[in-house]
Amino acid sequence: MPDITIITGPVSSGKTTLLKRFVEKTPDCAGFLCPDKEGRRGLYAIARDTWYPFEVGEDSFQKTNQVGRFLFLSDSFALMQRLLEEGLETGAETILVDEVGWIELQGKGLEPGLSAFFSELKRKSNPITVILVVREQLVEKVIAHYGLHDATILTRESFALKYALEDPANNKKSNAKWSSHAE
Repeated sequence: MPDITIITGPVSSGKTTLLKRFVEKTPDCAGFLCPDKEGRRGLYAIARDTWYPFEVGEDSFQKTNQVGRFLFLSDSFALMQRLLEEGLETGAETILVDEVGWIELQGKGLEPGLSAFFSELKRKSNPITVILVVREQLVEKVIAHYGLHDATILTRESFALKYALEDPANNKKSNAKWSSHAE
């Protein structure tokens, strides 16, 4: 049975920055993080240790999905779905999803891959920890939509305490791996 944790908090409260620290301390992670880089979201594939473009400007000629006032590359959503599949295929102990939001609840963005991921996850017998980032106002909707009624819900502060991580609100220093991609 998977151990699902939802980390939640206000927008720009340091959830992704905290997860960067978690990834640095956790050897067998897969999935993705989407930290800010120069005012736009990037896509970091954890197991691949590779950065990809994600958020683009209005002048982009590539196919995009609009989320509010933001434009995200459609190909990046397909890549994120593939990263979730890879995490399951390789038997990663921990898979991170940064983040699940309105677009997924509307059947776009990470869908249909995220629903398929949760279905496949239920069939796995090996212990897997899944950590989702979800904004405070969407937690109950995400739980209901994906049937995650056994999920543990933690604030950023509680997550930091549980995993003995330095709270990013207290220290903005970043390791070199993230320095050009700091949130």
